Amino acid sequence: MKLLMENWRDYNRRNDFNILCEDHKKGLIDDHQLVQLWEAQVNDEYQQLLNEGVVDIIKQGYEKGKELVGKAKEIYDNAVQKVSDFILKISVQAWQLIQKLKTGIAKVVSIIRKLLSFADKLCDAHPVLCRAAKILGAVLIIAAVMALLTPEAQAAIKTSAPIKGVEPGILTDTEVEAIKSTMAQYIELKGKGVNPQDAQLVTDTYRWLDKAHKAAEVVDITTSAEEGAKLTKSFYEMMIDIVRETDNPPAALKTMARMADDIQIWSVETSADVVQGLNRDVTTAAYEKLKFATK
Repeated sequence: MKLLMENWRDYNRRNDFNILCEDHKKGLIDDHQLVQLWEAQVNDEYQQLLNEGVVDIIKQGYEKGKELVGKAKEIYDNAVQKVSDFILKISVQAWQLIQKLKTGIAKVVSIIRKLLSFADKLCDAHPVLCRAAKILGAVLIIAAVMALLTPEAQAAIKTSAPIKGVEPGILTDTEVEAIKSTMAQYIELKGKGVNPQDAQLVTDTYRWLDKAHKAAEVVDITTSAEEGAKLTKSFYEMMIDIVRETDNPPAALKTMARMADDIQIWSVETSADVVQGLNRDVTTAAYEKLKFATK
């Protein structure tokens, strides 16, 4: 069953752009793999259009297409719509990649140029579609060039000293997500006996880690005096111990990273009787705790 699920995941990764982006966000694939897999998707969809004869249908000509009626008109219009949808879809995906990537933007530009080359084949047959594609392509190339020329802030969590034998450096997205899972597992293992103050502290650390990972500056958890950094370092050490106890630490790390998708923050209210002499009061308190969503 596990192998079947992995094969299904691989299939979806090859055919679903959103899953590619999700895996990239988690650190399961890097910039190069993201662009490479996306290019394969683009090529597959382009080949499908050719196999369906869509391009040949459009090559009948824009003016002739307007004269068609009945079934022939329907086939022609469907072909134009398919090509239009393809160009728009790839353009939107290219725009998203330009915003995400730190490396590999030049490769995205080369794929955009292929899209423009495809549009060139339609210029004589359908000038309107051709012009729209070229405008989109030009905008994307300008955006890509701007992204290449604009230095980005390198937001990251880092260590400046070895931790549990792990060399110092920038934590990957996968490691950060695995640390989050470690936090949630810690609370769940405590069960109903978890101290509300501890639960809230871990929740606050989870939020700190998420915010620090998205911030503009690099945070060093080995030297930072922030409480969130100190606790994150502790959970990082705990995560290292957990994955080392498995038969396949790299696979265990990725599994823990995936589990972070299911983490929820729950609000909990507690009540207690407070007796002072003859008076009896009920006090309530609220806190938050991490929990894995039940499937």
